[in-house]
Amino acid sequence: ETMTQETMTQASKGRVRTLDGLRGLAALVVLIHHSLLASAPKLAALYNSPGRAEIPPKGSLDWLIFYTPLHIFWAGPEFVAVFFVLSGLVLALPVVGGKEKLRLASYYPSRLLRLYWPAWVAVGFAVLMHVVVSHKAIRGASAWLNTHATPLSWQGLFHSLILGPQAGNWAFNTALWTMYWIVLFALLLPWLLIVPFTWRIVRLGVVLCCFWFLWHGTGAFSLELPPFVLGVVLAFELKSLQGLAKRWRKRSWLNLLLKSLLAVTCICLMTIDRWLTYTRATLTLVVLGACLAVIAAVVLVSWRKSFESKPMQWLGQRAFSLYLVGSPATFAGFHNEG
Repeated sequence: ETMTQETMTQASKGRVRTLDGLRGLAALVVLIHHSLLASAPKLAALYNSPGRAEIPPKGSLDWLIFYTPLHIFWAGPEFVAVFFVLSGLVLALPVVGGKEKLRLASYYPSRLLRLYWPAWVAVGFAVLMHVVVSHKAIRGASAWLNTHATPLSWQGLFHSLILGPQAGNWAFNTALWTMYWIVLFALLLPWLLIVPFTWRIVRLGVVLCCFWFLWHGTGAFSLELPPFVLGVVLAFELKSLQGLAKRWRKRSWLNLLLKSLLAVTCICLMTIDRWLTYTRATLTLVVLGACLAVIAAVVLVSWRKSFESKPMQWLGQRAFSLYLVGSPATFAGFHNEG
């Protein structure tokens, strides 16, 4: 099979190996992000209070990994945007592939079970870590680590179990705030697919609307929902992206320039909210960078080979679990060291 045929076959089943690898990378970066916040008080202070924290000397390691595109190696929130884009893409793929019709009677129970069951296991793990590991604040520890000293509560447990708007209690599992949105995305998907995405002009209009809401919108949906919708649009553009990948496989200076530009632009945009002022505009550019990361994973041969390697596939198969247990596990490990 050609690369395009193979990818479309995977798409009809709702899986694309390179996207599995990208998901694994995203989970790994979030884990590194939490580890640095737990173990490096100065970086945690810069992250939590950028306007009040002491700025490290220019050229120092702390400065380089916070205020330059090297931030990509621990860009946790930015890779959460990649998770959101991937969620929209992967959920829409079976329908786009034409092999599966979305039947609400079976879709909702199976999708909600796949989301809630791992989340409940993660909550149970977080409770266990809270009981086994002391949650007293440690003098001199990072703010991220000491914020986990929040005591367990029945209210927090309830919100964590139902994955409601207040999910993500520090005492249970901070990652659950994203699960609220992923559940909401899953519930909205069948109604979103009423939009005629097969028309390219409609897809263009949806993309423009998404970025307008990201830049100018207000309210709870204006930042989280657009990346998901953009992922759905990318699902309908997958065949075109595979055609672009095939054209870019030909060796030429122009193709090399375009591929390099895509890679550099992706990394710069995904970190722009750190080395420029943190605003709605830079957050919008981060989401654009997240979309470019998904596109690059499909069209750049070097990225695709990396994401399809055995280590990245291993991570990709466990990304959901790694993401859900990463926060309480990181806290437990570094709190014990403290």
